[in-house]
Amino acid sequence: HDFNQKVEITPREIVKKSFSPQGMSLDEANNFLRTNPTGEKMLDEIMKGQPNLSLEQARNKVIETLQSGSNLPTENILKDGVIYKLQPSEYSSVLPITPYLITPEHYEQALQMAKQQGTTLDKVLGLPESNVRNEFSLWKLTTDKPATVFTNTIAPTQETVLQNGIEQVIQKPGGALQDLLLNHNSFKQELMGTISNSPK
Repeated sequence: HDFNQKVEITPREIVKKSFSPQGMSLDEANNFLRTNPTGEKMLDEIMKGQPNLSLEQARNKVIETLQSGSNLPTENILKDGVIYKLQPSEYSSVLPITPYLITPEHYEQALQMAKQQGTTLDKVLGLPESNVRNEFSLWKLTTDKPATVFTNTIAPTQETVLQNGIEQVIQKPGGALQDLLLNHNSFKQELMGTISNSPK
């Protein structure tokens, strides 16, 4: 037996569908949609942005965005009509159905938060492991029409990965603010450049 043989480390494998934000509960989200005018407005915005969705599909998508936050979202008019999206660089555009964006102001706050905590952007933004890269593309979306965003705090997340047959739970604290944009209709997008996951 050759004791010098290296133990082969298998690549980490993400357990499918294991990503779960520890945010608002399903009951809270349903209740918010039913009783809160902001919930109604969110449903209205997503139906405008994706008119091909059935009412039930639209409700489920809004509930998913609510559960990604640890508090109730507030409705805001987008300042200066500018919002950012961070995503893996291999994506050649921002999908018009993605709700998870961030205003320039909240993006700067997320950078500061990661620096102060000595951590990475994916942790304060609660990103799924499949979207984590050493560098991200930073996209700028602009509109000249009034646009509504819904702002909440990103909830802690957890996700299971397998390495050498052993399950590990990866937990991320979240904590940055996100701005949910449910209707991209009037927006143009441009690639601004790349940003490191480890802000200096």
